[in-house]
Amino acid sequence: MLNGVVIRLLTIPLGFVTTALATRDLGPVRFGVFAAVLSAMTILLVSDFGTGRAMANRLASEHGRDDIAAMRTTIAAATLTTTAMGIGIGAIAFASTLWVNWAVVLGAPQLSRAEVNAVVYVVALCLAFGLPLSRGTGVLSGMQREATAQRWLLWVALGVFSGIVACFLTHAPLWCFVAASLGVPVAVNAVQFFWVMNRTFPELKPKLSEATWECARDLFKSGPAYAALQLSSLAISADIVIVGHQVGAHGAAILSISTSLFAPVLTSLVIASNQLWPAMSEAVARGDHDWVVSRLRKVVLGTLVVTVASCGAVVLIARPVSRLFFGADFVPPWSVLLFAAPWVVYSVVIFQVGGMLAAMGRASKQAAISMVALLVNVAVVWLTTDIMGAPGAYLGSVITYAVIVGIPSVIMVRSALKELSAKR
Repeated sequence: MLNGVVIRLLTIPLGFVTTALATRDLGPVRFGVFAAVLSAMTILLVSDFGTGRAMANRLASEHGRDDIAAMRTTIAAATLTTTAMGIGIGAIAFASTLWVNWAVVLGAPQLSRAEVNAVVYVVALCLAFGLPLSRGTGVLSGMQREATAQRWLLWVALGVFSGIVACFLTHAPLWCFVAASLGVPVAVNAVQFFWVMNRTFPELKPKLSEATWECARDLFKSGPAYAALQLSSLAISADIVIVGHQVGAHGAAILSISTSLFAPVLTSLVIASNQLWPAMSEAVARGDHDWVVSRLRKVVLGTLVVTVASCGAVVLIARPVSRLFFGADFVPPWSVLLFAAPWVVYSVVIFQVGGMLAAMGRASKQAAISMVALLVNVAVVWLTTDIMGAPGAYLGSVITYAVIVGIPSVIMVRSALKELSAKR
């Protein structure tokens, strides 16, 4: 059986080849629109307003009490609320084509309004169905089946890859590429949801009538904290949308390509260090201050050294690799690469700090400042991009998150370690 780490690593080359096919067929402007749309959808579907993680945590607690009735209520409430959110947001996106010229908003005024509107219609449908149908992953997480949930990711990656290959071979229009990238995950999530509810945990299959207002309210109350933590890791997705509007679709394409080139470094190091935190939580619980400090120092310094070296290597090979796989129109300038590297270094290091805060029960405070950083980052990146172009997106994000999230998070870790030391 493939474990989650192997599966996540296997999806990296699939995504790389998928991107190469899309760039070759769509060209710089259409691929820029494609990248901006996928980034916007990633923000909405991955964060799902925090309800997925909130549902999973609530289910885990109820599962520990063996409270089947409460678990059915939680699933029903989460499904009902995300269905309402999906339909509402999808309807707004669909209707927006009547008064918003999305071709101009996405930095591609040279494309027809009808061509870009077709993309928006696909996005609206994927939003309407994608939010409620992603509950299967939350159920698996809540029932301690993370490995099973990860295996479904491989089916998603293979499905998207197959869809993009079909679009490439048939020279399909832009909306088909978007449908392959967004619709396939929705379809796989639908199969997963019905499989989980009917085959894996049939005793948890809910009726919508079992949903309660109290449960839905609790999910909404706890959801934003989880959404903030997830959204902070997707800052560059928001930056791609901003760059597309400010610089043009080609700028969004360049930013998307540079992000994908650094993705193996970020993903690999996050996965590698992620195995430490359960042991760290246990050490905190038993008050082993010396072990916690020693391991934290080693993991932060170790990942810092490896990340800096890896990012340096990526900067050196990124341009020839981009020219070979994506084409001359998609070669990131040196300025973009040199500003992208510090963002990746920061992201890896702050992940270790965030993991430490979670292990010490301080994640809610980091979630709050992450939400503030997300909002401030939009304004800062808008300004830095207006001044510097695409490189400004990385610079703005580094400044915003280092000041608003990074420094306070380090202070919180130091404070928590002092408290742990005082208990010895």
